[in-house]
Amino acid sequence: MIKRWADAREVVPATVEGTEHGDHLGVLRLDFPGYGGDKLSHVSGDEWFGTFGERGLNLIYQEHRSDGSPSNFFRLENQDREDA
Repeated sequence: MIKRWADAREVVPATVEGTEHGDHLGVLRLDFPGYGGDKLSHVSGDEWFGTFGERGLNLIYQEHRSDGSPSNFFRLENQDREDA
């Protein structure tokens, strides 16, 4: 589901520059074409999804806006957080 949603929006897996920890990826983001991303570093899908899984994250996303157009809204959550 995540890959289909991301592919439809031509999203590139990324991290925020300067947030890495040694050889581990930093803050995970998704870079949408035409929306800036000047502080993002692109990474491979395998690296991104590997880190996503290791951190026990969930991707909450919206498929369509109320007017039916595609939505780019997403949020990454840690499934172990009490308020998640």
